[in-house]
Amino acid sequence: CQLIKNHVMTLVSILPNCSDTDSLALLTLFHLLSKDFPQLLEPSIPQLCECLTQPDLTTATIQVLQEVGTARPQSLYDHIPTFKSTSESYPRTTLAVLQLLTVVCIASVDKSREHVNYMLEKILTIEADKHPLVLKELSKITSKYPSLLNTNLINKLTGLEDQTDEAAKTLIEEIKNEYNMRRLDRSLEKLSIKDKMNPKPGATLISIKAIPDTRAKESKPIGRFSTHRSMTR
Repeated sequence: CQLIKNHVMTLVSILPNCSDTDSLALLTLFHLLSKDFPQLLEPSIPQLCECLTQPDLTTATIQVLQEVGTARPQSLYDHIPTFKSTSESYPRTTLAVLQLLTVVCIASVDKSREHVNYMLEKILTIEADKHPLVLKELSKITSKYPSLLNTNLINKLTGLEDQTDEAAKTLIEEIKNEYNMRRLDRSLEKLSIKDKMNPKPGATLISIKAIPDTRAKESKPIGRFSTHRSMTR
């Protein structure tokens, strides 16, 4: 294992000269290595991305890049256009590319916003039974960045309902319910703040601090009265 780790870059560099079978074997090795030592493959990201131009290697390559991106998403930022190009060239990879892009983009709200729009563009280009998987990727993004769960997104998802299957419709409904709950929470919070800033007249006639002060003042004459009675007796 140590020998492999010491020669990772060399092994990656020979990928272009290997047959597809040998390349797949190497990519499988890199995938296993990337689970525990993703940083070892970072210097070889450009060479790995070249494998995305070979249809038989795309899926295996994406798996490796996904592990690298999970460890440090920023290392793949410059390669986002390449990933999208792979989806365009090989439509069967679209779902895998969307899942990879979620891993890469979720570290940045701006890139996540772009990714949400891209997912909505691509969802109808893949099989209907895979739509729920795309919607789950979208939910990951909106869970981390609630501001991206907005009216515009809900309107676009509503427009998809007639073009997808029942499982996807259920997920869309869940996303819409989440949006409505968040909107309700925001409304209640605004009302609470407004009430605190503009209390109703007469709502707080006596402050809590005034109560012990009043009792203290009233206790004095009572004390004097009791003493007077005892002296009279």
